[in-house]
Amino acid sequence: MKFSVYFNINKSQSELDFVDIPLDTDIPLFIDPYALINNESIWHQECAENVQSYFLSLIESIKHNDTAKSWELLSHLSEPRETHLGLSSGKSNGKGIGGFQAKLLHEKLKSSEAVKSGILSSISELELMIDGVGHDKISDLTTNLIRHQLIEYTQNQCKNYAIEMQNVPSGFYWDTQNEKWAQCFTQLPVANGEKIILVPKTIVCWTMSVNHQEYYQHFVLNFLQEHHINIHSSLVKLLKDGTPKVTKKSLKEEYPLTKEFLFEFTKKYPAVIERYRDDIKFSKAPTDFEIASTQGDDFDITKTASELKNIIKSIEEGKSEAYAYQDAMLCALLFIFGKNLVNPKLEREIHDGRKRIDITFLNNAKDGFFYRALKSPHLNAVEISFECKNYSSDPKNPELDQLAGRFSPNRGWVGFILARKCTNKSLFEKRCKDTFLDGRGLIVPLYDEDIFSLLDMASIEDYISINSMLDDIYRKISS
Repeated sequence: MKFSVYFNINKSQSELDFVDIPLDTDIPLFIDPYALINNESIWHQECAENVQSYFLSLIESIKHNDTAKSWELLSHLSEPRETHLGLSSGKSNGKGIGGFQAKLLHEKLKSSEAVKSGILSSISELELMIDGVGHDKISDLTTNLIRHQLIEYTQNQCKNYAIEMQNVPSGFYWDTQNEKWAQCFTQLPVANGEKIILVPKTIVCWTMSVNHQEYYQHFVLNFLQEHHINIHSSLVKLLKDGTPKVTKKSLKEEYPLTKEFLFEFTKKYPAVIERYRDDIKFSKAPTDFEIASTQGDDFDITKTASELKNIIKSIEEGKSEAYAYQDAMLCALLFIFGKNLVNPKLEREIHDGRKRIDITFLNNAKDGFFYRALKSPHLNAVEISFECKNYSSDPKNPELDQLAGRFSPNRGWVGFILARKCTNKSLFEKRCKDTFLDGRGLIVPLYDEDIFSLLDMASIEDYISINSMLDDIYRKISS
């Protein structure tokens, strides 16, 4: 049974920000540390800093021969069963990095030459050179390090969907400020007697960005081909035209792939791993279709878009249906903008609870309208705010002033007003323009008909048209 079914959320994967995990087994997805680096939102950056903080603490303890500190740092690397990610075919088995592997890891890292030369520069690279440490173990380690951030994320998602939580032990997480492992009691959802931690879709992958086989095949062997030609070794064969050649097959026989070999090779030729780092291809997050298919679910993106439009149309205008409209808008926004906007929060309190924002997202865009808004020094759109107005009348200045009052240097200066309709769009557009030209922020109005058009575009993955539509509205307001 999936998380969404157990807790009666009744949303498809494309309407959720997190992986809709099975509760009776694991889904073969992994948390990639490189995915944290390759995302723009402040949440991802905080997680990436957490992981690197731990790695640097571990390296420093080894440099200073602080064995007690090193062992303490390596003492909490078991499999995090709460996420239901990984390779277990039945119930999560809780293996992770055990005592022997932790000892081996310590022995590898304590080489002062390896540490000083920067042979290992990140958690991800442990997969390259440490026996028994594959992408599943790197994922487990990363999950433990960012457990605190994942718990807060889970709590926010549970609040969005009114899911009851219980007081449970958090499990160990990395405390960056004090540079040590910590734990506490916290609130989490519980299913079948087991606590659950949700994971955003943006940080999971099928395979890791860093891969020892790719490093060996395309970088180590390529280097050795050149090297053997330069030294005129016995592995060099001459082609008919006299061109020297060394086959990868002969190199593989001479230098079989083992992580011990990769470790020794990299110590001797550190420039090769630098070349590899520069060329690493970031792993792609799975699509909603792929996640759903893994669990045997049918996924019809066009059907989902149509259902969302019907739900919105069925909601009556007025205060009594305000929360239904807000819930429908959250689903629609995730469906339309889910590749750019992440970590949604409903009814977020600001100014010590004196003000509320209907829906906020963190801006995680890498291109398009939201990326330009994020990088603009005038907009600094770290967060994107949405106010839902389930009115039968046109939105007016009070609605604009309300949203403009939510902006700040820390949150940014971009927001959307979502309204059912507007009989005088030109007038409201001019009011948005006045707000922008007065330096009080960019407010973009979207009406039901606009949402329907965006849903149609998203249903065929026409993200170019989505960005064009937002850019057109922006130009009208800003010029």
